[in-house]
Amino acid sequence: MNRIKFTGIIILLFVGNVIYAQTFHAIIFADSDDPKIGRSVFNDYYNMQAECATIAAANNMKLKEYHYVDAECSKTNAEKVLQDLNCGPQDIVFFYYSGHGGRAYDDKSKFPQLSLSPGDAGLMPLYRIDEMMASKHPKFRIIMADCCNSYVPGITPKDKDLGGAKSVLKDQTAEIYQNLFGRLHGSIVVSSSQAGETSSAVDDGGAFTLCFLKELQKIVAGNSRPDWNALLNNTKTETYNWRSHTPVYDINVTDNPNTGQPVDIQTPQTSNSFISELIKIADNHSDELIRINLVKPALDNYFASPAAIVEIYGRNGKTLLTRENAKDFLQRISTSIHLISFVEISSQKNENGKITFLKLHEIYKQ
Repeated sequence: MNRIKFTGIIILLFVGNVIYAQTFHAIIFADSDDPKIGRSVFNDYYNMQAECATIAAANNMKLKEYHYVDAECSKTNAEKVLQDLNCGPQDIVFFYYSGHGGRAYDDKSKFPQLSLSPGDAGLMPLYRIDEMMASKHPKFRIIMADCCNSYVPGITPKDKDLGGAKSVLKDQTAEIYQNLFGRLHGSIVVSSSQAGETSSAVDDGGAFTLCFLKELQKIVAGNSRPDWNALLNNTKTETYNWRSHTPVYDINVTDNPNTGQPVDIQTPQTSNSFISELIKIADNHSDELIRINLVKPALDNYFASPAAIVEIYGRNGKTLLTRENAKDFLQRISTSIHLISFVEISSQKNENGKITFLKLHEIYKQ
């Protein structure tokens, strides 16, 4: 059977509270290999990757990334990462998929199936991902899907018995992220279109994803109330007005009674060893001489030469803010004051695995 063609789905899962939460698990699946929607999907991937890093930093949580892009975006990998996921009861878990999706004529769920691999066997219902995440017992999970939810002949129901600016975190910005994520428990499930509808995408990303991020940033900027009902209702209105399809969602969340006062942003942690090393060099909690002494080892370990090119991009991943060589880049961040984290957009490496060209986004604390 030929691969079924749809547009992107997005799924998000978050868990925990600000005081006791430990790790932010960012699971992202992006079918950017697809010749029709690949460019849009990659932009979805970058946008959500950057947002995850910001949310983790705002909630003082270690960021653990599980990214499956291009050929790695498959049902096998999705099932495995969810089955193997080891998360604590206070962790935040985020699952995001951008690619194709659809539904059978007799599907009972209002949410779509994700087309993670070719053919009917490669489809995975959105509710199944919710079930697998729930089995890990997080306090708060969010699931979003930005894809077609249209009826497609040949799809069978999978019933349950079948099994450019900088990112700047101000204290008030961090508190808004904490109110939206760290202080809640429960679940949120979202898909980008209702039963029978297709979902649309532009080069910059999925229409639903772009509308969601736009509405989220309105809240983060203090221009809207930090409330999931308002956030998703506004996203629904914006998506329909722009592209004429209607997101659907279920919200079941409550405030965490154990939450105390807002927590100051600390040095972010991540499971990505390279980004972790950059954060160490940029960490102004450490003595500046110690940070400067980390520059040469990082240069030798990660870069092909001091002349390797590093480009810094704005939040949209497209606006080039600065270009410098690797040595100048590392020296600059070793004396920075407000720089707290990084998002790797893309990189090129030589035959020895050393970086020759790197694109990054930087996150600052004001």
